[in-house]
Amino acid sequence: NGKLGSITINKYDENYVEGATNNKLLAGAEFSITPKNSTTAIQFVYVEEKNGVSIYQKATAEEIADSNITKVTNLVATKGTVVAKGLDDGEYKIVEEKAPSGYSVVPVDNVTIANGDNPVATANVSDTKLHSLPHTGGIGTTIFTIAGCVIMIVAAGLFFASRKKTNK
Repeated sequence: NGKLGSITINKYDENYVEGATNNKLLAGAEFSITPKNSTTAIQFVYVEEKNGVSIYQKATAEEIADSNITKVTNLVATKGTVVAKGLDDGEYKIVEEKAPSGYSVVPVDNVTIANGDNPVATANVSDTKLHSLPHTGGIGTTIFTIAGCVIMIVAAGLFFASRKKTNK
């Protein structure tokens, strides 16, 4: 119908349940969008932040040629949701370039914008939290290390003292 489409990307925590209303959005993820049969990420121009949604518009040829206009390939979901507008119908690869602090980068399913009255696609991305290693050791290992060093020093001292007596 000649309408340009959009892709909405929602970044959720590991407890994401499709259709639930209490899913937690994660702020700060960055995504790039590439047409399926291309290796070059699409350039976008930042439009605005509206109701917690970061909105970007696909850069036109004039905007790409204009060096005074800031263009980006990474779309930042400042509060967990980002919308990329101005896209033709077709299949797109979405790559998570940077995960929110404390979370891992995860693969994202391809999305397809279908020509019609409302050419919109949505990608819901569920993330997993990075786990830190447990703290090991503590005061117990320090005491045994110091005690072991003291025993080695005493043993070395006794060895050299007994060696001097046998040489006389």
